[in-house]
Amino acid sequence: MSPYLFILCSAVLSSLMTQANAEKKIQGIRVSNGGPMISHLLFVDDSLFFLKADQKNSLNLLSIFREYEAASGQKINLEKSSITFGNKVF
Repeated sequence: MSPYLFILCSAVLSSLMTQANAEKKIQGIRVSNGGPMISHLLFVDDSLFFLKADQKNSLNLLSIFREYEAASGQKINLEKSSITFGNKVF
């Protein structure tokens, strides 16, 4: 039953990201010219978030994480998390 609960929780997180994107609170990135904007990808027990590197996106993503944590009880494990910037980020 646990995997199904995780899937339900992941769907909520995905919905929060999609809603924030629609409301222009976050801005995803394009992987290729003409490709779709991507803000997040969710795998079995991993999540990847892709955002334009600026303060607005960072603060709104943090707000989404806090809302998700309050609703689900799941917390980001900072020891297993990392952040990477593209080579054009100054």
